[in-house]
Amino acid sequence: MRAFGKHGVKFSDKHFSQETLEWILHPPQVVTIPARPPVVPRTPQSAFDIGWAQMLKDPEVKKAVVQMGYTKEKGFADFSKAVATPLSDTRVKQVTDALKVDYVTKVEDGNFIHLLNGKPILSIPTDIESAAAISLNVEAIIYGIFIAIDVISVVCTICNIYVSPNKGDLVRPLTTPLKQFMLELAHPFYVAELKRLKKAGEHAKLCILVLRKLNDTADTKLVLKTILGSMSPADWIVIGALFLGTLALLIASGGTWAGANWVVLAGMLLILVADVISFIQALGLATDDPLPPGWPGDPPFPPWPPDRPVDRGYFIGNSNTMEIHNLYRNTPQCLFELIKEDHKVHFETVQDVGRAVMENGYNGCHWCMPQYDTG
Repeated sequence: MRAFGKHGVKFSDKHFSQETLEWILHPPQVVTIPARPPVVPRTPQSAFDIGWAQMLKDPEVKKAVVQMGYTKEKGFADFSKAVATPLSDTRVKQVTDALKVDYVTKVEDGNFIHLLNGKPILSIPTDIESAAAISLNVEAIIYGIFIAIDVISVVCTICNIYVSPNKGDLVRPLTTPLKQFMLELAHPFYVAELKRLKKAGEHAKLCILVLRKLNDTADTKLVLKTILGSMSPADWIVIGALFLGTLALLIASGGTWAGANWVVLAGMLLILVADVISFIQALGLATDDPLPPGWPGDPPFPPWPPDRPVDRGYFIGNSNTMEIHNLYRNTPQCLFELIKEDHKVHFETVQDVGRAVMENGYNGCHWCMPQYDTG
């Protein structure tokens, strides 16, 4: 492994770039989640048309379509056949097995060691500032990438595109394309929704939530092409349009279009859910605070207050102490119930919290908003 700067950090350049390490060591970022248009209901034809149009934006693909005489009508016929073909149990098992990966972090010889399939990929000295937080940031990034690979593989399997991803080898090439996806998926609203769907056992809906977030924030064609590897423009037009059409149908239908296929995909969905849990755990412990009793397990989030609408925001500041609390991470140590009503200041988004800390002298509560705790 190579050394990174003067921090004592060592990394595998097969899995991490220096840009990624700079991101990991950088203070928490305030992410803006833009308003996005509502999902429009799709027919199979209109969904395929979306995928076809997106593929033809690539000049090489457009040239290949002309050369091979491959028409949109032929493409739609191939699309209809592929999505109507029953899923093969053998193929589903092959993809499920490919998605399994052995990723662990342990403390050894004074370092946080990250191991992928038994081989060290990162070493962080425990005595550097915020070492535990840095190590957990790495875990969140890796599991965020794994989540994207999981859901892409689900879509490919539904439309009978064979995929056999090596998740470890995809960490480095997918970190930058998936950066905005991971930042937005880590927003408290989406974390809460992922936890709700996981607890309810609604794994298909959880998959659709992640797919929509991925489609909103990343170039899904680039992500798919990175996972599948090199291919000719002729192959890419068929596969790309098939994938994008299936993705549009799944998102527009909320997953119902896939019907009984979700039962066949149960094993793949369990891997997705496991990666989501690990992603949330890394986010919930991205501080140097001691582990809560009973860990591992879900972070100890209390129920969402029943009289507070979810679109009102998670954050309440105390204008007297200038501390901001996260209602969904509230702990007994926060003493939130002692804040007078006329001292309560509502913050709608994490962006508002970031601005209040940077511009107005507010400070994050040590117990429920440690990432904004400036001392």
